[in-house]
Amino acid sequence: MSGYLLSIIGVVLFCSVLTVVLPQGKTSKIVGAMARLACIITILAPLPAYFNGNTDGFFQKTSIEMDEDFIKYCSELRIEEAQKNLENSLREKYDENVSVLFYWGWEDCEEGENIKVYQISVSSDCLTEEDKATISRDIKEDYGVEKVVYGLFEE
Repeated sequence: MSGYLLSIIGVVLFCSVLTVVLPQGKTSKIVGAMARLACIITILAPLPAYFNGNTDGFFQKTSIEMDEDFIKYCSELRIEEAQKNLENSLREKYDENVSVLFYWGWEDCEEGENIKVYQISVSSDCLTEEDKATISRDIKEDYGVEKVVYGLFEE
């Protein structure tokens, strides 16, 4: 794409300098017409390949590339943020000593790698069985994680 733009700019600049430098006369009209024709041909050069069905041509090229490392970094930050948010909401509802730990990993799929939370561990001394059932139901609805483990763990 940048080569195409540079060729257009080069031809236009060359033709404009050429028309300015030429003296006024009978040949200047012919040279001006040829310069305009050269500019038009340069601009329209990639169109025949496009209309012939050449999908590997000029218009298919892109300069945008995915930065997979940045996407992974942002996904990991999302997991950490979700863990902090869940921990804060459980601390507000149940006990100040609640701790949450996400067990997650990368899984391959058609679009590439996706991050998946396999298990969430909730640690607290003051949770009743009813609280645990409510937390498990809420985590399943909000986070889509089936397995919730209760008990003490070391971070």
